[in-house]
Amino acid sequence: LAMIMMSSIMPTLNGVVQVFPAEKELFLRERASNCYTTAPYYVARVMADMPSQVLSMIIYIVVVYWMGNLSAGFTNFLICVCAALLTALTAHALGIAISAAVPNAAVGTVLDPLVALFQVLFAGFFVQLNDIPVFLRWISYISFPRYAYHIFIDYEFAGVTFECVAGQPCAYRTDDDVIASLTIDTNMWLAFILLIIIMAVWRILG
Repeated sequence: LAMIMMSSIMPTLNGVVQVFPAEKELFLRERASNCYTTAPYYVARVMADMPSQVLSMIIYIVVVYWMGNLSAGFTNFLICVCAALLTALTAHALGIAISAAVPNAAVGTVLDPLVALFQVLFAGFFVQLNDIPVFLRWISYISFPRYAYHIFIDYEFAGVTFECVAGQPCAYRTDDDVIASLTIDTNMWLAFILLIIIMAVWRILG
């Protein structure tokens, strides 16, 4: 599940961070000629990337979901597709914002992995949220991979029970035990809403 999330983030983020630096001179020249203003150019550039982002992610999930033998049921599959798409689009929004902020492609190339690492470190799957120092824990609330991870865990383990061997320690009996052990503290639908909000913020900043 973590790898699905990472695959939704890294290729998307890496693919767009050099978009605006590469087109900066052309954009400035055409804007100076009153061919268009900033807003239409930005919207058109973002929308041009959408079909490829959506299609590639759907194909990826269709293959990986069933190969990974994840939870059966078409509803769970749709939740996974929606979560992966929203994660990829949020990563795209972050990448576009970075691309718009950096002065050139070289800076974007250096900044991109740093921002991605910063986001992933506070998502809760490499280091659980309870193990993050208290004075840094607030950063996890603005880490969009955190909410994507919560969605994936929540739907995958919903309603799952485990058989325990008599006389052996049993750490997990129900889905609640698994979720609690991973310090998942965000409801799945709330996580969807928070992802949409974070994506909207990055779009506006871009």
